[in-house]
Amino acid sequence: GLLDEQLIDMRKADLVMKCIGNTPSSAFGTSRMELHGQPDHVIDRIFAVLQAHDITHVITNGGGDTAETALTLYREAQKRGIPLKVAHAPKTIDNDLPRTDHSPGFGTAATDVAHRAIGNYLDAKASRHVKIDIVMGRVAGWLTASALLARDSGIDGPHLIYVGEHNAELATILNDVEKQRTRYGFAHVVLSEAYGQTFAGRDKTELSSGSALEQTLEQAFIKHLNVKIRVEKYGYSQRSSVLAHSPRDSEEAKEVGRKAVEHLLKCGVPTTVLIHRLSNNPYRAHLESFPLDRVATPGQKKESLMPHYYLGPPGVIDDSFLEYVRPLAGKIKKVLSLTPVFVLPKLPIYEPQPQASA
Repeated sequence: GLLDEQLIDMRKADLVMKCIGNTPSSAFGTSRMELHGQPDHVIDRIFAVLQAHDITHVITNGGGDTAETALTLYREAQKRGIPLKVAHAPKTIDNDLPRTDHSPGFGTAATDVAHRAIGNYLDAKASRHVKIDIVMGRVAGWLTASALLARDSGIDGPHLIYVGEHNAELATILNDVEKQRTRYGFAHVVLSEAYGQTFAGRDKTELSSGSALEQTLEQAFIKHLNVKIRVEKYGYSQRSSVLAHSPRDSEEAKEVGRKAVEHLLKCGVPTTVLIHRLSNNPYRAHLESFPLDRVATPGQKKESLMPHYYLGPPGVIDDSFLEYVRPLAGKIKKVLSLTPVFVLPKLPIYEPQPQASA
């Protein structure tokens, strides 16, 4: 936006301000470009646009890369003797920002993942299939683990949840799935996209690099178990669902924004906003301004992975994770999942008869 001088004047957008809190995706646009390491002419262009529009305060809104960009922008301003104030307001669905309890955006995405898992579990049960769902999050398993919320709907699934932190081997997954299929007649698995790199040798962001993980899984199940599977990527819509909504996300996003503005006006050094949880039930949290250089280091990725106490053996997320994620997510829809009742047969067992040749 800055490089192309595409700016939105929010003083002329009263209607937008009324709607923006209930609108998914990134209303102001987004970018995957990292400022660190860019040539001088790119950074000079950014400062030229800022000065042309008399912009002296900047808030970046996003995840870890965005925090790095904010810090890089501040340091480049210092080099040039430009008095620029910078702050970072967290927002990311994968919840991998260091030091904060969680990030606005995660609760809504967790709600989306849970409801997709409910539907796919019921589909797998009705069809008697092995179904594997692939979830965003890179190496951090927070969003994948949120599929555990599906059990709040009244179902017994997903049967297995593999986050990147499990470091599960393909042979282990094959064996675990076969046990579930033998026991229930079907199996529903939720798998982190991190296994795209582990099993298929692709980049961590498997969702943006083709279908290597799905193909690897499909071939492995046919080769080792002689079983066809159905694989479904939840895709990019995990971060822009119009159906999923966490009211707490909306509330905290506004509070994080307010806090970022307050500290931007007060502080001379770049800060970010951290959320500290005080209790689960009732949920209480405290927002704190924190030095940005203790959260982000330009050129070095810092990711907050799931702590070990939320992890069971591969395929298992400890129930204590529900205490963490429930206060952040929206309401989980209740569904009906019938369990077959076996009775004494009154007729001979049905056996298909061979069809007569033409």
